[in-house]
Amino acid sequence: MSHPGEYLDVLIIGGGPAGLAAAIMVNRARLGSLVLESNDTGGTLRTARWVENYPGFANGIEGWELAQRIVNQADRFNVIAYREKVTGVRKEPGGFRVISDMGERLCKVVIAAYGANWKSLGIPGEEQVMGIRLFNTIVQIQQVAGGDLSGKRVFVIGAGDVAVDQSLALFDRGAKVTILVRGSRLKSASHLERQVKRSRVKVLTDVTVQAMDLSSSSLLMEVRQGERVYQEAVDAALACVGRYTDFSILPTGLGSADHADAWGATDVPGLFLAGDLRRGADRHTAIAVGDGQAAALAAIRYIRGTGDK
Repeated sequence: MSHPGEYLDVLIIGGGPAGLAAAIMVNRARLGSLVLESNDTGGTLRTARWVENYPGFANGIEGWELAQRIVNQADRFNVIAYREKVTGVRKEPGGFRVISDMGERLCKVVIAAYGANWKSLGIPGEEQVMGIRLFNTIVQIQQVAGGDLSGKRVFVIGAGDVAVDQSLALFDRGAKVTILVRGSRLKSASHLERQVKRSRVKVLTDVTVQAMDLSSSSLLMEVRQGERVYQEAVDAALACVGRYTDFSILPTGLGSADHADAWGATDVPGLFLAGDLRRGADRHTAIAVGDGQAAALAAIRYIRGTGDK
């Protein structure tokens, strides 16, 4: 914790690619940084099956490996990261007060790079089964299942890139996978759809999940397909129906990424955005890393008195 009256130079909320890239830049400038991350460092990149568009890897790279390489580089620059959930950021004279589930810290600059939250399905029973049989990523399923997914029957709810990528990752690990699509077709990148066709992943279209419940050994899902309503029992399900950005923990006046300029600077002096918070739907690792570095450079100029915000 910060000592009374002691201000850290830069506090970074979020330990994904954007946050770690920012911390590396700050530490290279010989300023003090601290990263607060509510989950594992590396972010949701760890859940990506394969990354094909990150420069420097001509044949692609698994998401977990790229995430770990970024974490390793941050370690080399002595980046300190604590597992804490930030619940509020208040602007104060001299900087900010950052409140987490572990206490409070004072800092001169905040870089918010904590990504996006998963959207809920909004159906009866969802809250009761979440984290038990319903999850948002394959990593969460593996943690509960002990890593062995062979023969497990898993339904993936969603039609976009994340849903298809996670489905293929589950299939690679031996799970029996069915994708439930609300519309008439998948909406993922063409190369992912081609991989689905070459695999034994099933795709059911015009399907909605209406409710969920638990039995002694499975997840019970009430499913509607056309006029037919029936129940399915599966080992687990993934909800991949999109993500949203949440600015509620930040100082008032920030409702969207439109409040940040090209360097991530906001209308609140000393507060910068990076990654998903800055870009909304453009969730690519290379963009997140660039955002983090840009925000860090702007933060360094701000602290040294050579920048506007």
